Amino acid sequence: MEFQHYTSQNASAWNEIAEIRHKSTQPASYYSEGHTSLDTRLVAAAGELNGISVLQLQCSTGEETLSWAILGAKATGVDISERQIEFGREKAAEAGVEASFVVADVLDLPAKISNGSFDIVHTGGGSIAWLPDLDRWAASVASSLRPGGRLL
Repeated sequence: MEFQHYTSQNASAWNEIAEIRHKSTQPASYYSEGHTSLDTRLVAAAGELNGISVLQLQCSTGEETLSWAILGAKATGVDISERQIEFGREKAAEAGVEASFVVADVLDLPAKISNGSFDIVHTGGGSIAWLPDLDRWAASVASSLRPGGRLL
């Protein structure tokens, strides 16, 4: 992979700051009480979420992934940082929210993600700035979406 060095450096950096980022977010109790961290405009654009599958790319410590699940979606979060994914899984378990978390590079998603089964792919603000190849990112998004699916 041509970006392997960049990718490993990026993963290391995010692993190093994972705890600091995690401490700056809402606790599990916030989510167990049914609160979300998603902007209301984004939720409105998504529409009805019951039974909808949402893939959250570059999910960090998982707060938006948990939010999608709270709103009724079958939510999966992906991040390059193993440590941030661990925090997401821990927070989901503590909050009692069912969500899946996968450690992966968004430029090289595993087959279980890039199988064209997601209704919505979401990536948060500022996350594309970390990507060295937007064409490959767009191909990853496209390979994850079902026909008629949407990128938010």
